[in-house]
Formats: sequence, structure tokens, C-alpha cells
Amino acid sequence: FLKHKSAFLFGTPYPYVATRRTSSHYTNHILMKLFLKIGRTLRHIYYAPVQVFLYLTQRKDMATFLRLRSQWKECADRLTSADTQPTKTPLWEDFNHSIYQALSPIPPWYFLRKKVFQQTMVVVKHGKLLAEQLRFLRAHYTARQLRHLLREHIVGFPLICSWGYLSSHNTIHTLYHWARFQNHTSYNLSSPHIIEWGGGYGNMCRVLWKYHHGNFRYWIVDTPLMISVQWLYLASIYGTEQVSIASESSEPPTSKIVLVPTTHLHLL
Repeated sequence: FLKHKSAFLFGTPYPYVATRRTSSHYTNHILMKLFLKIGRTLRHIYYAPVQVFLYLTQRKDMATFLRLRSQWKECADRLTSADTQPTKTPLWEDFNHSIYQALSPIPPWYFLRKKVFQQTMVVVKHGKLLAEQLRFLRAHYTARQLRHLLREHIVGFPLICSWGYLSSHNTIHTLYHWARFQNHTSYNLSSPHIIEWGGGYGNMCRVLWKYHHGNFRYWIVDTPLMISVQWLYLASIYGTEQVSIASESSEPPTSKIVLVPTTHLHLL
């Protein structure tokens, strides 16, 4: 009986039952997507005042972004044209292509909300992971330090998840990893030289600038395309005089942030 019942429910002798089951699953899938979309919309509405506040307090940086973004494509094309050696995995070759398409010809002001950024370098999980990371951070930093370090920047319009810290999950995730590194290494240098391999859109650099109050030298090594993204993001916040791209034709950079394409590793 059980064997026939199983066939009745899932087998081919009764395709109309299977169709009814598939239809039910499809309906549940549509409802789940609808609930998730409603939840995301309500979250955006709930945190909209934070976005407005960040924009009003950082509007000069946003104006710089809007001015620099017209130069991004020329910068990206110039850097990627020199990328003749296989320095990327096939996966990141595809991601770089998708990122280029998402930002061309002019990066949108909300580029951090683009799907490819959330797939590759932006954490938006929330829930249990967010709660665990905040619990760890509260055990290692004071409330005042966390308000300073976690405060988000408006460039790219990241998704906010905290009223108390005016922060996104991605920045909380970034500081969490830095805190774990400190916890395991007892690192405490006053004016460090830091090299980051694979810098995302530049958020770790921004967090550590705040942590060290700008008293550091910071190098990011990444693919030529990602270097152009980091230049746009970081130069919008700190100015073009503080962010430079290493190249053969220029003098050794004196800026605090130096971006090194994988095509120019010998300049490190």
C-alpha cells in the first residue's frame, strides 16, 4: 500500500496529482517571494530617515561622487586595457564583466544595491549572524567607539540595518572581522602600513581609516576593474589627493591610500 501510495503521490501513474502538487509548490514559492519583497520594502521605509540623515550630513562627499563618476569608465577602460595576463579565476572574470556592465557608462548613485555587488562583496544577511557579530563587537569596543566606527557612509547608498549605529550589515561584518583579527593577534600599532589583497569596493579601508584616524598607509591590491571601483568610492570620501593608483609613469605615490592593480604588482 505504501509503495502504491508513494507512486500515487510522486510517480507518473497519476500525473494530475503531481501537477496539483507542483502547482501548490509554485504558489508557495510565489507567496514566499512576495513576503520577502514586502519585508524588504518595509525595511527600506523603516530605515529611510537614516539614509536622509546620512545624505544631509555627507552631501559634500556625495557631490564629489557625482562629479567623479563621469571619469570612472575612462579610468576602468585604461586600467583593464593593460590586463593582458590571466590574473583572475574564471568566476571572477565573470564577476568583473558583470560589475563593469552594472556600472557602465556612469555608475548609479545606488551602485552598492546592485545585485552583483550583493553577490560578491556586500553582506545583507541580518538575522542571527548580525546579532552574533554585534554581540562580539560590544564585548570588545565601547558604545562610543562603535558609534564612530560603524557609522555608514552614504556613497553607494548601502542598505542600513541599525538605527543605533546608523550602519549597514556590511560595515558591521567588516569591523567584526577586524576585531577578530585583533583578538587573535593582539595587534596594536599606532601608524601601520597595511596591504589588503582584494579590497572589495573599499569598505575595509574606510573602516580602518576611522579606526586609525587616518594615521596609516594603506595599499589595496586587486584586479584593474576593482581598482577603478575603489578609486571612485574612496576618492569620493577622502578626495583625490589622498587616493592614488600606482602606475609606471608616475612618481612613487605619497597619498595615504595607494591602489595597486594586479598588472603592477612589481611596484609594491
